[in-house]
Amino acid sequence: MEQIDLSRINTDSFRESFRKNRDNFEVSYNEKRDILLIQVKNPPPAISVDCEGLFWLRVNPENQEVIGVEIEGYRKVFLKRCRELERMRPAATKPFVDRISQELAGCLS
Repeated sequence: MEQIDLSRINTDSFRESFRKNRDNFEVSYNEKRDILLIQVKNPPPAISVDCEGLFWLRVNPENQEVIGVEIEGYRKVFLKRCRELERMRPAATKPFVDRISQELAGCLS
């Protein structure tokens, strides 16, 4: 399995990936599995990188670009850390994606 060094994905490049890809993000939630998925439409092949056991970054191994995020235990675990998101319906809206981005950037710093 291909490995990516998380230290090579710095906060600035992570945020830049989110800004670059925001218009192409699709947000979906699987209620049965409690998984929130934010990713570009028609994502290229990517690998999953564990980030603090709460997030899975979907990273393009060719250019280290973050093309998506998977959050397992979205309602059961993640929302306990980010209570204000409980009032927001998962959607590809700027405030929702920005708030998720802030949490994820913390695990990369």
